[in-house]
Amino acid sequence: MEEVRVEGAVEITVVDKDGKLKLHQVLPNTWTQDGIREIIKWMVGQSAVAPTHVAIGTDGTEADPTQTTLLSELDYATYTEEGGRIAATKEIQTVYFTNDTAVYTGTWTFKGTPPTIREMGLFSASTGGVMYARRTMNFTPAAGDKLTVSWKLTIKI
Repeated sequence: MEEVRVEGAVEITVVDKDGKLKLHQVLPNTWTQDGIREIIKWMVGQSAVAPTHVAIGTDGTEADPTQTTLLSELDYATYTEEGGRIAATKEIQTVYFTNDTAVYTGTWTFKGTPPTIREMGLFSASTGGVMYARRTMNFTPAAGDKLTVSWKLTIKI
């Protein structure tokens, strides 16, 4: 029997107001138990919710599979032009075999004096919802910086 595995990675890109690259990282993902439960429900034909939104926050506590939300989601209206969680753009890519990867991407443009961004999450709704995955980082943006976060979820056999 072949092993089937769901892999996750988070690609983080920051450019300044002039488009100059400030940061680019690809980091491993931490799946949440709730996110895995949704995948399992979908696999057996039960009602499940898909990831649709990405969020950022300011708490750097290590990611843990039992977490159900970001620990300190950002006050978007104060610090970003977008004003809330981002409805992710979604696409299918190929990594190991044709159409094996789902990608969810959101971009925030910072304003004012933003705080250090230390966490990000993948969610099933614009508020509340199921958190599929969480990742910590450490980046202090400046006004005009654009942060793009892409969650890449790959099924590998």
